Amino acid sequence: LKSHLIWRDPSSVMAFFRRARELRARRYGAVLDASRLMQSAWLTYLSRPGRGIGLRLTRKLGPLTIDQLGYLYTDEVSVDLHTHMVRQTLALLTPMGIAPASDRIEFAPAAADRLTATAWLSAHGVQPDQPYAVIHPGAKWPPKRWHADRFQLLSRRFHARGMAVLLVGDAN
Repeated sequence: LKSHLIWRDPSSVMAFFRRARELRARRYGAVLDASRLMQSAWLTYLSRPGRGIGLRLTRKLGPLTIDQLGYLYTDEVSVDLHTHMVRQTLALLTPMGIAPASDRIEFAPAAADRLTATAWLSAHGVQPDQPYAVIHPGAKWPPKRWHADRFQLLSRRFHARGMAVLLVGDAN
């Protein structure tokens, strides 16, 4: 079983079709499209996998509303939009007969990584036993962005509970 995460960032229509041709040459047995984007659905279709599995969601395409993409996927999975996104994404495994053992995400850094992080936190005023919250205020897409005053309010609530607040992100 090989797994690849493909980031699509075509600079042009031609680049999009070049990417599709590259993916088709890899001859994937299955492609699981968790992106929820029309471009990714088309990329899944054009890569011609043995199985193209995507989520059955209502998508907006300008003034059009599209309820199904069965013509682009071999399998469309219906999900409850009120459940956590992790559960929605794990649902993509069901057409292949795979039942996830858990929907819990675990992050287990190595001992050396924990020491490095503890040293960095201490150097920035966070004590080893002090609870902290990590906030990433950025988002690429404007609809996913919060206003700065909401982050300020959230940070104040964490501080009121004795937590340090760490802001992370990039230059953008």
